[in-house]
Amino acid sequence: MISFKEFLLEAMEPYRSGWRGIKRFSNVSQYDPEYYEKQPEKLSDDGKAIGWRQKLVPKKQIISRPSEIISKSDDVIHRGMSHDEYQNILKHGKIQSRGSGNIGGEQKGLTYFSTDPDSAASYANTFAMRGKTPTPDKPAYIVSIKRPHPSRIKSVSGTGEHEVGVEGEISADDIVAVHKGHVIQHQPADLEVSSGIGSHRGPYGKQQYLQAKKQGSVSGSDAMSRLHWERIK
Repeated sequence: MISFKEFLLEAMEPYRSGWRGIKRFSNVSQYDPEYYEKQPEKLSDDGKAIGWRQKLVPKKQIISRPSEIISKSDDVIHRGMSHDEYQNILKHGKIQSRGSGNIGGEQKGLTYFSTDPDSAASYANTFAMRGKTPTPDKPAYIVSIKRPHPSRIKSVSGTGEHEVGVEGEISADDIVAVHKGHVIQHQPADLEVSSGIGSHRGPYGKQQYLQAKKQGSVSGSDAMSRLHWERIK
């Protein structure tokens, strides 16, 4: 067993400016030192010390559930989205889904929102499509709009009660609030690609994943992030 000092030295690994990593097997879990600090924690078995590990302790309040700062209202609905989708809204002045995540013909042309801020957050993070999950350089967003007229809302069988499908494009002028989900902990995707010429394991970006999928089967874990939410507009 390595000493605690050796463990600390091995566990520290830079990710980007201001970020640090904790080695976990072959992959790296990153955290933002603005929000966390490491503290040693003794591991014991039946009262007997058997080793040490590092524990991340918050340095300040972390808002992990948007509902802590976003009040529910019948007049406002929320859409969780990726960094790229938010930038597209700023560029074109409108909100309109491309429909890549929609299911079936009944959802064609609909842009989905939620009456529940936490559900909107999940679509921007844990339920985001592969390649669109937030990273330290590309945070998640929740864009809240005034609820459109009922004539623009289409009910589709099989969708959740909190889901609101809006027909057509929505003007950016209807945005009443924007919340940003800062990535404060991040576990990169750790995928294994198996093909006729062998296998390779490692982190993959979107394009790397698409290319890897052509080679054979893909397994392993997707990227995971913990977010801190704050209002920016």
